[in-house]
Amino acid sequence: MDKIKKKRTAVRRRVTKLLQDLENELAKQDASLEKLTCHKETLDDLKVTIGALDNEYLDSMIAGEHDEELVNAETDCAAEYEIKLGVVKIRGWMKKNGHDSDAKSSSSDNDENKISEKNRTYKQIHDDEGLHSSVKFQYLRQSMTEGTEAAEIVDGFPPTDKNYPLAVEALKQQYGRDDLQIQVYVRELLGLIKNVTNKEKFPLSKLVLQLRTHLRALQSLNIGNASPETFLFPMVESSLPEEVLRAWQRNPMSRQDGSLMDPPKTKLSLLVEFCETEVRSEQQINLARDGFGVNVLPDKLSKKGQRDPKKLGGSESPATAAALFTSDKSNSCIFCDKTGHNSPECYKARKMPMDEKTEKIKEQRACFKCLKRNHVASKCKGKVKCSICEKPHHQVMCSHKQSKEEEAGTDGVKTMTNIQPTVAMKTSTNEDKVVLRETMRVKVSGNKNQYREARLLIDSGSDISYIREEFAEELHLTPIGKKVLTTEVFGGGYDVCERKQYNVKLEGLPAGRPRSSPKSYPGKEIRRP
Repeated sequence: MDKIKKKRTAVRRRVTKLLQDLENELAKQDASLEKLTCHKETLDDLKVTIGALDNEYLDSMIAGEHDEELVNAETDCAAEYEIKLGVVKIRGWMKKNGHDSDAKSSSSDNDENKISEKNRTYKQIHDDEGLHSSVKFQYLRQSMTEGTEAAEIVDGFPPTDKNYPLAVEALKQQYGRDDLQIQVYVRELLGLIKNVTNKEKFPLSKLVLQLRTHLRALQSLNIGNASPETFLFPMVESSLPEEVLRAWQRNPMSRQDGSLMDPPKTKLSLLVEFCETEVRSEQQINLARDGFGVNVLPDKLSKKGQRDPKKLGGSESPATAAALFTSDKSNSCIFCDKTGHNSPECYKARKMPMDEKTEKIKEQRACFKCLKRNHVASKCKGKVKCSICEKPHHQVMCSHKQSKEEEAGTDGVKTMTNIQPTVAMKTSTNEDKVVLRETMRVKVSGNKNQYREARLLIDSGSDISYIREEFAEELHLTPIGKKVLTTEVFGGGYDVCERKQYNVKLEGLPAGRPRSSPKSYPGKEIRRP
């Protein structure tokens, strides 16, 4: 037994020296292929010798009834030495074929010669029965590109002898199917066509190289016996929208084997059948939701024949002059057909006889309750209440109203109707509109007989008046109370806060008084209730 151990020690010493020489040669940039080949052949011979000595020494230990722990330690040591020999042998193969073990996949892998050499090297390693499975597993893991799905599959198996064939089989199931490889290469050919049609010039040499690579790959898959639908399926599938492709992959039909059906069906036939089902489903959904448009008013359809969300629901105009939009013809007054005001605030309608106003409403097919078009009073959802008779209609349609109207301008008051700078505000329609406001120059009196000239911004629908805080302080006004108000701010949003209440005395200016330039206020200071 000691004689066998001494003989094995001498062989191992020789192998260790040879491995060190081989490591030094591999570290060189211009390694000699002759030396690599010579070292490889010598290692192959020594590997057989040292393997026989290991088995003979192990049999002697078992026959001598040595401790089980010593036997296991000797077995592990022999396996570790075998792995070390295999790793160096693989590195020699890879160096000889022109790529290192640490090299990862890159754009140069598309070169046909390098791909062939890499595949040939891996096939030699995989088919070498003298290499330990753990060595093959180590090379397989080094060959994977980090972060890819294939690398995740290999890393999912612990690096043991039993797991190596399982990892190879998992890769074959995921990427080794002939139909999948055909689709990949056909899509690569389609990608070449797309690259040629781009504005950037595609090198002819690169095009020929990639065409030759993909065509040879298809020939290796025995593509000559494939049906034409094998080529057509990737083209049709690539032309579908992304949402349809996702639905197709979730559908069980995408995983069925059409050749087992009666009658047999191809993958392309199943895809076309799925698309037809999707079209019928979409028609049924449209029928259930819209009824093919039979219950939709024509003026509430967009140009594409679909419902316009801006015109369906939530279109009630606010009760203030903020609804006087000059850029929207659909909000024109039903009495005078102008767009500078709402129908309930029409000055012309105040002097119209009731019969004439009734005829106008009928001609415009408007509601007698809210004075808006395209619906009748019995189906009106608006909440309207007359301030005179408390019935559900606007004040302009009240029969109890006195016929005499107050004049807009009185003695001592000069009303100005100049169009002020455009004020953009957001209403319930979420659109920027142009608003017209009436203004008036007045004299505001405060405590201690103080007064200031100011310009009023008139909102005929507001029931509360506002004054700037700075202006109230200049007049030394004394608050008479406080009140919590919800104020809608120009530009969108609401402001809820406690505000002071003042009594303010207004006087008109003499009619002949020369007008001064109007004072401009920041938009953020202008609010409406």
